[in-house]
Amino acid sequence: MELPIISLKDMLMSGTKEDLVNNARQLHVKISSSLRKEPFAEKLADVILREPLVVLNALSWGELMRLRGWVNDPTPRPYDNRDLKRDSLEMMGIVLFIKDNDNDEMHSFPSFELVERLKNRIDPYIASQDPNSTKFRRRQLLTGLINLYGMIAFTDLEKIARRYDPEFHTYDVMKCIDASYELQSSVLEDYGSWYISPYMEPGPELFYEFSVRQDIPHKIFSLEEVMAAGDSYLPIPPVNPGTAEFRKMLRIYMGSDEDAQYKLRDVWMMLNNDLHVSDVLSSIIESITFEKKDVQKFIKAFMEYTNHLPRWILKGNTSREVFEKYEKPNLMPLPKTPFVYPKPSGQPDKEGRVVQFPLDPNITGSPNPPGQPHKKIGRNDPCFCGSGRKYKHCCGN
Repeated sequence: MELPIISLKDMLMSGTKEDLVNNARQLHVKISSSLRKEPFAEKLADVILREPLVVLNALSWGELMRLRGWVNDPTPRPYDNRDLKRDSLEMMGIVLFIKDNDNDEMHSFPSFELVERLKNRIDPYIASQDPNSTKFRRRQLLTGLINLYGMIAFTDLEKIARRYDPEFHTYDVMKCIDASYELQSSVLEDYGSWYISPYMEPGPELFYEFSVRQDIPHKIFSLEEVMAAGDSYLPIPPVNPGTAEFRKMLRIYMGSDEDAQYKLRDVWMMLNNDLHVSDVLSSIIESITFEKKDVQKFIKAFMEYTNHLPRWILKGNTSREVFEKYEKPNLMPLPKTPFVYPKPSGQPDKEGRVVQFPLDPNITGSPNPPGQPHKKIGRNDPCFCGSGRKYKHCCGN
């Protein structure tokens, strides 16, 4: 499939005027927002083509690798539906999607003009960068924390980030976010200085769940867990007691470690977006052909894995951790002597205890005198409950 000849300006025009203004702001390109859409897109395209560093400097290491792959081979490629979020290249408007008429599949492709401008520039730029540098490491650290907590206030984000990097002060966090297109896109402006995972599908139900759990502290993960969760394309949830068995079964039925890892990520994100466990399990079972003898084993492995996943509404804690740490200590203790139902005629139980009911005569009425049989109530007699109706139309109905 040949690369369609579409100018960068026309690519940018496929978005809304609001998208264009937002892209210019996040790329730090100064263009008057009073311009109409077409001249605005033309100016933004001109700046990007004249100095593509405005794009390169805003990308994560993973996004740089993806862009370099496109520059080296700009041929349209089948859309990778394993990505649950839009990446920075797509949000910038420098990547578009078309349908292949031969097989009816969606294909993505970059701006041919930008590809030409980057052919002699992207490799030297990447060679000058260190993936382990403070710039990329801090971007990945913040992205990992946002993915692990789902939604987090700026004050909490910078406080927790400083636990891993003591020199990562407020100004440095703000500067790091300001320089990253991916992190800027995580800002939830309508709710103040909050950041949400690009994998989250915000809704009133999730926001309510966050609001009612303000007292639960954020779980603190290891640095390795945070960095693994900060990958731009394949964030990895923390390993838990059920990970090994579930990944093993996925690898057997899906054919590769990579596909199994993507499925682990999918389960993590789908559950955190409030999909019911049974729906997530059904979607997996429907997409994989199992041997009948392994279905129950797979379901058990799936449940063990999901029971230990960090949950956004619990600030990265699992349900079990929240119960054990914050709910169980507040439960009322059980009585030292368990309640024992009274034995007929006050007979003691096996341990010699006799526990009588504290009967209230105002409710139960006077008991029959000892030795007298209980009076039988006729169907037409007044009901014993005191309603004034006949027994047959009341409690005897």
